[in-house]
Amino acid sequence: MKFHSNKFDFNTHGLFICLVVAGLFSVLTGCAGYSTNDGKFVSVRHGFEIRPPGGEPWRRTPDVANLLSLNDPSTSVLYFDNPYSGGVISLQVLPRHYPGDGKMIDELRYIYRRMLSVPYANMRTVVKEKFIAFELSVRQAKIPEAERAEFNLKGSMGRRPSTLAREEARRALEFEQPFGGPRTREEIKAERAFQIDQLTPAYKANYRGKVVVFLRGGTLYEFYYIDHEAAYESGLRDFDTFVSSLKFISRGLF
Repeated sequence: MKFHSNKFDFNTHGLFICLVVAGLFSVLTGCAGYSTNDGKFVSVRHGFEIRPPGGEPWRRTPDVANLLSLNDPSTSVLYFDNPYSGGVISLQVLPRHYPGDGKMIDELRYIYRRMLSVPYANMRTVVKEKFIAFELSVRQAKIPEAERAEFNLKGSMGRRPSTLAREEARRALEFEQPFGGPRTREEIKAERAFQIDQLTPAYKANYRGKVVVFLRGGTLYEFYYIDHEAAYESGLRDFDTFVSSLKFISRGLF
């Protein structure tokens, strides 16, 4: 019997390619996250699964980071907003800031300072509705596989229009100023006013917030809930349920 080495090599090579493609597809879908039959969001890359807030009024949106300027789009994994109250629920996953001798409280101070550095945000830590020093407001605990900490906030914050709203405003401005010769003085003033509006909040209001942080190895899992003061209590249960559904799993290749 003759052995066809070329045919054997081709079939082996083809099988290898199929396995690699299938493996990459599996890894990438797991890394990106996907919804299973029971509605959970799974991220193999970040090593967790969680059950997102379901139903009204929370909706998943890519624009939360822009609305409140608290989240970095490059590290945000899940973010939801309440279009009626302006509330935000989000999850960020990123490397810890102090990988050496830093402690959990150091990571929390960094997060709090980052929040205070946001323009038009004046959120202070509270305990039982009373303002208190940051270190005294933090609650920390050890849980299986991670450290957990949380603190509450209260204060004022400016909201910017969403990306869609700003784009619609820009188009309306262009529609009022069709190309066709030099612009009038009124058109130039309108354009400058539009540019200034993009740098300032649409309005400022009183907000309350809650931050929950998990430190697992060298990774931070940061949960944020911020809502208008009048609507905060109504969304707090959804946020707490969201956080409590977090479950750590084995990490992927990346």
